[in-house]
Amino acid sequence: MQVFVNGKAHTVPQGVTVLQACELAGVLVPRFCYHDRLSIAGNCRMCLVEIEKDRKLQPSCAFPAGDGMRIWTETPAVKKGREGVLEHLLIHHPLDCPICDQGGECDLQDQAMVYGGDRGRYKEYKRAVEDKDSGPLIQMIMTRCIHCTRCVRFGSEIAGTGELGSTGRGTNLEIGFYVREKLFASELSGNVIDLCPVGALTSKPYSFMARPWELESTETIDLTDGIGSNVKMDSRFGVPMRIVPKLNEEINEEWITDKARFSYEGITNKRSFMPPEETASLVHSTHKCLALESKCAILSGNVSQETTGVISNYFENVVLEGPNPTGRNWNNTLFPIDFTSTFKCNTCIEDWESTKVDFILMVGVNPRLEGALLNARIRKRLKKGNCPVVSFGAPISTTYNVITAGTSAYSFMNFVEGRSSFCAGFKNAKNPIVLVGPSLFLREDGPAFFSMLQTLINVVPNLVTTMWNGLNYLQPHANSFGIMDQGVNQLGVVDNVQFKTMVQTFDATSDVPAIHITSHVSPEISDNTLVVPCALPAETGGTFVNTEGRSQYARKAVTNQRRVFHDKAILCSLVELNGYKDAVKEYVLGIPSKEKQNIDVQCKQHWYPKFNKTVVHNTPLRTWVDNYYDTDVVSKNSPSLSKVAKAYKKGIFGFKK
Repeated sequence: MQVFVNGKAHTVPQGVTVLQACELAGVLVPRFCYHDRLSIAGNCRMCLVEIEKDRKLQPSCAFPAGDGMRIWTETPAVKKGREGVLEHLLIHHPLDCPICDQGGECDLQDQAMVYGGDRGRYKEYKRAVEDKDSGPLIQMIMTRCIHCTRCVRFGSEIAGTGELGSTGRGTNLEIGFYVREKLFASELSGNVIDLCPVGALTSKPYSFMARPWELESTETIDLTDGIGSNVKMDSRFGVPMRIVPKLNEEINEEWITDKARFSYEGITNKRSFMPPEETASLVHSTHKCLALESKCAILSGNVSQETTGVISNYFENVVLEGPNPTGRNWNNTLFPIDFTSTFKCNTCIEDWESTKVDFILMVGVNPRLEGALLNARIRKRLKKGNCPVVSFGAPISTTYNVITAGTSAYSFMNFVEGRSSFCAGFKNAKNPIVLVGPSLFLREDGPAFFSMLQTLINVVPNLVTTMWNGLNYLQPHANSFGIMDQGVNQLGVVDNVQFKTMVQTFDATSDVPAIHITSHVSPEISDNTLVVPCALPAETGGTFVNTEGRSQYARKAVTNQRRVFHDKAILCSLVELNGYKDAVKEYVLGIPSKEKQNIDVQCKQHWYPKFNKTVVHNTPLRTWVDNYYDTDVVSKNSPSLSKVAKAYKKGIFGFKK
């Protein structure tokens, strides 16, 4: 349809609002409450425009555009209306700009420069509101709040928790928690900091640390989970100050998890240190241990592709450390790494919210804790309707309705064999999805679950086809998929070896002499283990592949102030001293096009033999995440996230695994 904005004709799609039509025409309309990804509230009235044949100004965010409509955004009446709205908003707003952390990037400041007056006419006492306590991550100074309700809508629509709300009417209206003692129980809570147009909600760890114009911003990726969210790391004099999201519609949209946002504190906290001269001497004195025939290398899932390439070229016995390795290991499970689709998220992250997905089956996984942004996509899909979510495993706390079909391994085995009430709906689905996590294969009967999944692929005709692959494995760490894609398997011989080389592993204990290349101090370390400090990807850069097979480069964002070596440089020195020259590899960034993605239909016939019922243990299926806020080394050493982890263990956050 055609609309006229300030006298110029523009073609816009049907169903857009006046504000959206103005944006498509290249005309910026000021707003406070409107946000592209939230429902329309229309309560700030800053987006007033004049529409022909209307007697009064209309809020453009809530007014639908019509064919032939004539819109005016710069008339004297519009300017006077916006000035009146802004004066009303500033009546009770405190003069905190010199001490407010939002200063320099505040929407209210920007609009006051255009529509604000040079003096105030309000002579009465200003209203004051008690500050709220939302935990160690978000600072809530609610006297600054202008009641745009962005945070309320985010909590109920995106995060799905709904703790925030408004109470009172008129002058007594306040935004806060319905229950005073309840904190913001969401893994995405930090996004309200970006949403808030004023300084009411700010980052508590970032308070009074720096001003926006002092920061140097670097576009990089999040390394705290397997999703690979795009972020910007802001630093001051080479020291990390904060992390904010970067828009990427294919992965994280414009949201990031709390681990991604506040893990930067762990970059500088509890770091292992050794002077470069001592590091070089230690490497030179221990390089002969790597020449032993009986040796192995153990990698963390957060090791970059470049470092993995060095290790996989030199070591024949390479092991990928399992997530949360305390008391658990991969010794009983062999991943079929010949087929890439068996250990990746084959359904693209952005497709999870598509209406073509009509059945979601989750087995032993909790996406809220293992992939919070993927969980948000599933919630968006369910809000569109006609998509049941069925879970096999211990009851999980999600942000949407989940049907628990059984808790034990036997219940899933009965489903695979067709003895479940949900079998017909899953078999008849046109685009079904199966989501599994690492916890299935941490079990002693892990191989049986691979056989069950293969049976499911053969029984359900639409699960894996030439055009659709609904088998999805949610990788636990930033480069778990990339490491496995280079041929490193979870199964390896770590017993009866003479020497171990551990790179960025959680577990630093060893029963034989070992060298532990790590960025942080480990409280539990064996007496026969030599610790070699190394730098983090934020200090050196590196390539990482997320759970859907998307290769991305994490740029160097902060200064390596401790002058520790790159883990790749340390390993290259060790192998070169033994007479081996590492070949330089180049890693292609991006994700293969859908034409080049190998759906691996042949895995229906060549994967695992039929499972043996006698080896399946009738025990509950559980997620591998014991505590969401300490699943990687950097997050575990972040002081703010450690406080949240303690509150989580005490049950203060109101939800359990």
